[in-house]
Amino acid sequence: PLYLYLIKMNKLLKIFTCISLMQLLFFATIAEENYTISAQNIEYKDNKKIIIANGSATATYGDYRILSENIVYNKINNTIISSTSFDFIDDKSDITISGGKFKLLINEGNLEAFNNIKIIDKNNFYKLETLNYSYRTKKGSGSKLFAKISDGTTYKSKSVEFDLNNKIFVYNKNNLTNCKEINNSKNQYCPVWSINSSKTTHDIKNKNIKHNNATLTIKNLPIFYLPYLAHPDPSVKRKSGFLPPNISSISNLGRTIKTPYFWAIDDDKDLTFSPIFYFDENHLYTAQYRQEFENSSLILET
Repeated sequence: PLYLYLIKMNKLLKIFTCISLMQLLFFATIAEENYTISAQNIEYKDNKKIIIANGSATATYGDYRILSENIVYNKINNTIISSTSFDFIDDKSDITISGGKFKLLINEGNLEAFNNIKIIDKNNFYKLETLNYSYRTKKGSGSKLFAKISDGTTYKSKSVEFDLNNKIFVYNKNNLTNCKEINNSKNQYCPVWSINSSKTTHDIKNKNIKHNNATLTIKNLPIFYLPYLAHPDPSVKRKSGFLPPNISSISNLGRTIKTPYFWAIDDDKDLTFSPIFYFDENHLYTAQYRQEFENSSLILET
């Protein structure tokens, strides 16, 4: 009997040990998904599986904060939703996303937002109709975008895909311009010049912009088409590529458009080729070569 009793005690000890280990693993998982919800009024539903926070509600989760008048947390599928305006703040990356309503999928690390979405990334501003954003990988996509970049560039596209870590933005069916006056006297979007493309890729780190199926438009009038066009972004002071076009009207010659191309040959020399297209006269092609010496400069024009 003593031998059998010891065998039973040994089995019970093993079972108790397994249960204890399972409990420890369970609590460790919960600790990783730790969050805090605060509000003026908090209500529990469905046996405390749903938490409803009303009035200046705040949900804090790691480096992320959500501010809204109404927040609903579902413990079953681990989601936070709101049908009122919100602010999603990423303190680590210094990114703020605001909009009309959202759904936060905590397990997937994904934010789905709708209605008048605004993203503020330091000095850059993005406005979208919808947003699907992975706040863990910092990648996302959205629709109906209007963006104002710190370098002065404005984007207006049907959709966008972006990678905030690598600073790469892909704009689909896009309109690009860096004109200061975006709207005319009737508050219509009508820049002096713009580039329309089926796809525009802006590599902010390398300061390069590439267009597929690009059309240069002047006052909504298409001027010329290129299947592929690449140029440095406006933040670049000296790099080979197309410079912003110049449009003018001369009384006895009519309207003209100048599309210069800058070639940075070396640190001390460069060449600018500038074709000038006249609407009513023959076209003109000009070039300027510049070189710096130790005590002098050379400029050749033709």
